[in-house]
Amino acid sequence: MNKQEITEIKKQYGIKNCAIQRMAVGYIDGDKQLKCMWRESFLNLPEEEIFKYLEILKKGLSGTVGKNLCTLEYTTDQESSGTMHDFLMKLRDTKLQNDDVLRIFYEKVAESYPEVENVAIYLIYNVYDIPGRGDDNFKNMEASDEVYEYISCYLCPVKLEDPGLVYTGEKFEHKDRRWQMEMPVHGFIFPSFEDRCSDIHSITVYNKKTDGAFDDFDKKILGLEPVASADVQKQSFTTALETAVADCQEPISVISNIHEAILSNMEESDEMDMDLPYDKLHSIVKDAGVPEEAATVLVEELKADMDEKPMKAANIVDKKTTKIKAPDVEIKIDVEHSTSIEKREIDGVTYLLVPLSDTSDIEVNGVRLG
Repeated sequence: MNKQEITEIKKQYGIKNCAIQRMAVGYIDGDKQLKCMWRESFLNLPEEEIFKYLEILKKGLSGTVGKNLCTLEYTTDQESSGTMHDFLMKLRDTKLQNDDVLRIFYEKVAESYPEVENVAIYLIYNVYDIPGRGDDNFKNMEASDEVYEYISCYLCPVKLEDPGLVYTGEKFEHKDRRWQMEMPVHGFIFPSFEDRCSDIHSITVYNKKTDGAFDDFDKKILGLEPVASADVQKQSFTTALETAVADCQEPISVISNIHEAILSNMEESDEMDMDLPYDKLHSIVKDAGVPEEAATVLVEELKADMDEKPMKAANIVDKKTTKIKAPDVEIKIDVEHSTSIEKREIDGVTYLLVPLSDTSDIEVNGVRLG
């Protein structure tokens, strides 16, 4: 799912457009025991609860595509009878109305959930009547000839409210702490919404954090191999690049040129969540000044780390700032000026030189210099 498709589904989670048919919740305690489960028609909920549940759904479609939201594809083998893909199809096709299927799912989630904490497993079933698009790209409801039938699942930690004092009308008193459902840390929407159509061969996964903490969970519950997390992609690229520029005479310039070239490719493609093909990365690194052999080694190392899957360009470069760290200094510079940084030795002392285009507005700890 790209940014536009995510936005289209997210718009259905406003109170005016909401047509969610059913919801179901399973509550798991810290001992991984299913404490309770219930299901009901979504629009039969009190309006205050509808608002809160819609907030969770919106949060589960937030963040950066390629980092917090990743679309994964199933292979033919992963879709055979008895697989988790087969089970997810059953979960969707039963429209969250089969308690036996729901119980099995909750117990599977409880067994694989990576944290020791109480958690609510929040599911919805929805059917979206996909509006057609005219030549002017505006919605045309009369042209709608396809529906998007899907389920969403979000894992929401359940924690005690913070202690505090409440006003009783005469004074402030200690309040009873209650267990409260928080925003999701992980979830998915299945099938994925691709090219404005239902794609039963893919699933879009949400992660609040990009550290890969739910990778094993996804293998067991979703039945597929997750892509390397954004943090892992960043670390792998940084490590490989460090080795590649070791013998370059001007490593700062080379690194800055590589980042600038990757950002330029992102802007040209108009896709901030674009995949970065390895042959393109090889050309970028070599053109920036890395020797051919070192560029080849870098690409081969990354292929091995990523299991041949392409990295997201946005995961390996910062589109806003360039950071330079040394034992006694840290500098942050706008990306557009990063290629002008120079390392120079003067009178036996090493300096980092940063050209200033405007010397009239320099501040030190908030103090403007004349």
